Amino acid sequence: MLHCFASTAAGWRAAARFPVLARVQFMRVLSPRGLLFSLALCAGVACPSFSWAADAAEIKAAPESLRPDVLYLLLLGEIAGARGEMGVATQAYLQASSETRDLRVIRRAAQMALASRDLRATASVAQLWLRLDPQSDDARMLLESVQMGGDQQLSQVQFEIARILANNSQRLEANLLGLNAAFAGVRDKTQVRTLIERLTAPYANEPASYVARAQAAENLGLTSEANREIDRALQLRPQWEPAVMLKAEYLAKLGDLPGALALLKSTLTEHPDQLGTRAVYAHLLSMAGRLKEAEDEFRSLSRLLPDNVQVRISLADLLARTNRLPEARQQLDEALRMHPEEENAIWFAQGGVAERQNRLEDARRAYMQVKPGLGYFDAQLRIAVVMGQQGKVALAREHLHKLEVEDDEQRRRALLVEVGILRAAHKYADALLLLDDSLAETPDDIELLYEAGMLEENLQRYEQMEAHIRRILELEPDHPHACNLLGYSLANRNVRLEEAAELIERANALEPDSAHILDSLGWVRFRQGNLREAEHYLQLAFAREPDAEIAAHLGEVLWVQGRREEAKKLWYSSLEANPDNGVLRATMHRLLTP
Repeated sequence: MLHCFASTAAGWRAAARFPVLARVQFMRVLSPRGLLFSLALCAGVACPSFSWAADAAEIKAAPESLRPDVLYLLLLGEIAGARGEMGVATQAYLQASSETRDLRVIRRAAQMALASRDLRATASVAQLWLRLDPQSDDARMLLESVQMGGDQQLSQVQFEIARILANNSQRLEANLLGLNAAFAGVRDKTQVRTLIERLTAPYANEPASYVARAQAAENLGLTSEANREIDRALQLRPQWEPAVMLKAEYLAKLGDLPGALALLKSTLTEHPDQLGTRAVYAHLLSMAGRLKEAEDEFRSLSRLLPDNVQVRISLADLLARTNRLPEARQQLDEALRMHPEEENAIWFAQGGVAERQNRLEDARRAYMQVKPGLGYFDAQLRIAVVMGQQGKVALAREHLHKLEVEDDEQRRRALLVEVGILRAAHKYADALLLLDDSLAETPDDIELLYEAGMLEENLQRYEQMEAHIRRILELEPDHPHACNLLGYSLANRNVRLEEAAELIERANALEPDSAHILDSLGWVRFRQGNLREAEHYLQLAFAREPDAEIAAHLGEVLWVQGRREEAKKLWYSSLEANPDNGVLRATMHRLLTP
């Protein structure tokens, strides 16, 4: 069975129909800011960031003698920040900083300005900070990070940051962990990696040096190299929570989900109080299809962190995946009642539950409630997805074309969503035209190559499909879904079955818990005439994910064995839940029509 590239634990049923769209969930569990940072923050774990960041509690401790108009600005800033309206929050805190000249307020203003990606505002607050505290290395490092430009300027910044690292041993770990954030404004990530390697060279005995190097490599898409750097951090400091979570993330991205789970489980056995590690473990269990264990972990986190909205959202997502939709909605309604300031994340999750219930208009309305700020762009992508599901393909594309994108990554994600919408509408040639233009600019983009291969499979352009998938395997030999796509294509056409089996077995070794790969393995065994093994693997696949295409394959194996009533019962049950599935309908028509 064909499967999406890098699907996430939070993929709704819609994402199964639009495979690439699984990437646009509000908590993207396979991205650094998703799996590591969102989960760690939700569990109260310190994450790589600027060490000087003030928090809301510190602001609440500000002098009571502040004028009412200043208190109003602080309140406005906090409410706007909580709602994801970072531009409003930044302006409120900039004005409050100017009025109070209080370093706590200034640090909070810097945090808001960075979150809104407003470099001019960040520079302004950093300059005020330096005027009030000329000896502050933090203020100087912040100012340097937003003013860097040409090579000469970068060289000066490198020198200044090296001085700060050398002169502040108490904050060395935090400052090392903040290096990637300090260079966030530099577009050339290869240059950033080189600078970080130079800056961390004197601190070869500091685990945080290798975390910084790993993040710099991962920002270039070099997950294998990032994984090697994180191994060095763990050699120096075994079971250190930030490194363990990154290691699990990298293993999952490299296809070793069992290895990631084993690492997290062994760490939690010795350190059960690592809540960030437990949150990552719960999400990866969910990804692996071990839903009961994942639910147990999320409920444990919910007891330990009863007021944490992200834990409630994650639990609601799991409940929705197991079709306990009323309980999922109840969790989200309670979260919205307790934490109205987190409405963006909650409305996004409400949209996902509505999609699972096929309440498409309710889903669209929920996504429309997400306001500008954190999660807004993702919600806009989901609105387009829902419009596509409603058959409004032209309107969905128009919606995507009107979106304001902040960077190349957002532009790329919008493109992939548009491709997914076209593919779901069976407009394969139109989708391929979009990809061809992008592949001309970035011919070795693995995700674009995979999407092109999927479309070419649909268009029966098998030579072109194989060329694209072979290129992926040259770039990333252990890409499980590329192995699965090519192997399934060969098996489905009943050609080169020995090679097909080898490819699918390799995919299964890399990702043994994938229902889609198990389905492919069962299908190739069927093509080879091994009905016993075919049924075994297809039953496993269907137990993990009762997908219509898996039902079609399993039913055909039962049918060929003479168990026709079992096959028909399975098909009709699956058809009732998935009336539009082409593979299932075609199978039933072929075998049931006299």
